[in-house]
Amino acid sequence: MQKSGVSNETLFRVHKFIEWIMVLPEALDKQLYYEIKQLEEPEEMSVLTIAEREGMKKGRKEGIERGRKEGMERGQIIGLQNAIE
Repeated sequence: MQKSGVSNETLFRVHKFIEWIMVLPEALDKQLYYEIKQLEEPEEMSVLTIAEREGMKKGRKEGIERGRKEGMERGQIIGLQNAIE
């Protein structure tokens, strides 16, 4: 049992069930994964200040946006290369 009172096995099964019944957008899937990981971590590691939690959320959001932008730019370059060939 973890701090949530739910075993890691139960958390795994819930996550697997959610993925089975619906396809989440990538950002929500990552958020769900992050929140489940938070429940699995030892209690002494889970004590974060509001500022730390907000900073982590902001960092994840910026990372997702940066990844999308870089992916789009790479896709455009590959598309141009294919068009030229």
